[in-house]
Amino acid sequence: MPPEPKSGTPGRTRWHLDHEPIFRPEDPRFGARFDGVADDSAAINAAGMAAEAAGGGVVEFPRGSTRAQGIVLRNKVRFRGQGVW
Repeated sequence: MPPEPKSGTPGRTRWHLDHEPIFRPEDPRFGARFDGVADDSAAINAAGMAAEAAGGGVVEFPRGSTRAQGIVLRNKVRFRGQGVW
Protein backbone atom coordinates (compact mmCIF):
# COMPACT_ATOMS: atom_id res chain seq x y z
CA MET A 1 0.00 0.00 0.00
CA PRO A 2 1.47 3.42 -0.94
CA PRO A 3 2.28 5.85 1.87
CA GLU A 4 -0.29 8.52 2.78
CA PRO A 5 0.44 11.74 0.83
CA LYS A 6 1.77 14.66 2.81
CA SER A 7 -0.32 17.78 3.17
CA GLY A 8 0.34 20.06 0.24
CA THR A 9 0.90 17.28 -2.30
CA PRO A 10 -0.62 18.60 -5.56
CA GLY A 11 -3.98 17.01 -6.27
CA ARG A 12 -4.03 15.04 -3.03
CA THR A 13 -4.57 17.65 -0.32
CA ARG A 14 -7.45 17.43 2.12
CA TRP A 15 -9.86 20.28 2.60
CA HIS A 16 -10.49 20.56 6.32
CA LEU A 17 -14.20 21.04 7.08
CA ASP A 18 -14.55 22.10 10.71
CA HIS A 19 -17.24 24.75 10.51
CA GLU A 20 -18.92 24.21 7.18
CA PRO A 21 -22.56 25.19 6.69
CA ILE A 22 -25.20 22.45 6.53
CA PHE A 23 -27.76 22.30 3.73
CA ARG A 24 -30.81 20.09 4.23
CA PRO A 25 -32.67 19.03 1.05
CA GLU A 26 -35.97 18.82 3.00
CA ASP A 27 -35.76 22.58 3.67
CA PRO A 28 -38.73 24.28 1.92
CA ARG A 29 -36.42 26.15 -0.47
CA PHE A 30 -35.26 22.76 -1.87
CA GLY A 31 -38.42 20.69 -1.32
CA ALA A 32 -37.29 17.08 -0.80
CA ARG A 33 -39.85 14.81 0.89
CA PHE A 34 -37.77 11.75 1.85
CA ASP A 35 -40.89 9.59 1.84
CA GLY A 36 -39.44 6.81 -0.32
CA VAL A 37 -41.96 7.54 -3.08
CA ALA A 38 -41.19 10.98 -4.51
CA ASP A 39 -38.05 11.50 -6.60
CA ASP A 40 -35.89 13.86 -4.53
CA SER A 41 -33.11 14.21 -7.12
CA ALA A 42 -33.79 17.86 -8.00
CA ALA A 43 -33.94 18.93 -4.34
CA ILE A 44 -30.72 17.08 -3.47
CA ASN A 45 -28.92 18.61 -6.45
CA ALA A 46 -30.26 22.07 -5.54
CA ALA A 47 -28.92 21.71 -2.00
CA GLY A 48 -25.56 20.64 -3.44
CA MET A 49 -25.47 23.67 -5.76
CA ALA A 50 -26.29 25.98 -2.83
CA ALA A 51 -23.49 24.44 -0.78
CA GLU A 52 -21.02 24.86 -3.64
CA ALA A 53 -22.12 28.47 -4.18
CA ALA A 54 -21.48 29.13 -0.47
CA GLY A 55 -17.89 27.94 -0.88
CA GLY A 56 -18.53 24.44 0.46
CA GLY A 57 -20.58 22.64 3.06
CA VAL A 58 -22.48 19.51 3.94
CA VAL A 59 -25.68 18.24 2.34
CA GLU A 60 -27.26 16.40 5.25
CA PHE A 61 -29.96 13.75 4.83
CA PRO A 62 -32.56 13.00 7.51
CA ARG A 63 -33.55 9.50 8.58
CA GLY A 64 -35.88 7.91 6.10
CA SER A 65 -35.94 6.74 2.52
CA THR A 66 -35.42 8.61 -0.69
CA ARG A 67 -35.52 7.99 -4.41
CA ALA A 68 -32.83 9.80 -6.32
CA GLN A 69 -30.71 9.42 -9.43
CA GLY A 70 -28.20 11.57 -11.25
CA ILE A 71 -26.84 13.21 -8.11
CA VAL A 72 -23.98 15.54 -9.05
CA LEU A 73 -20.94 15.58 -6.77
CA ARG A 74 -19.65 19.11 -6.31
CA ASN A 75 -16.43 20.78 -5.20
CA LYS A 76 -16.00 21.13 -1.43
CA VAL A 77 -19.41 19.56 -0.75
CA ARG A 78 -19.89 16.45 1.40
CA PHE A 79 -22.98 14.28 1.76
CA ARG A 80 -23.89 12.97 5.20
CA GLY A 81 -26.81 10.88 6.41
CA GLN A 82 -28.41 10.69 9.83
CA GLY A 83 -29.73 7.16 9.43
CA VAL A 84 -28.68 3.75 8.22
CA TRP A 85 -27.75 3.61 4.54
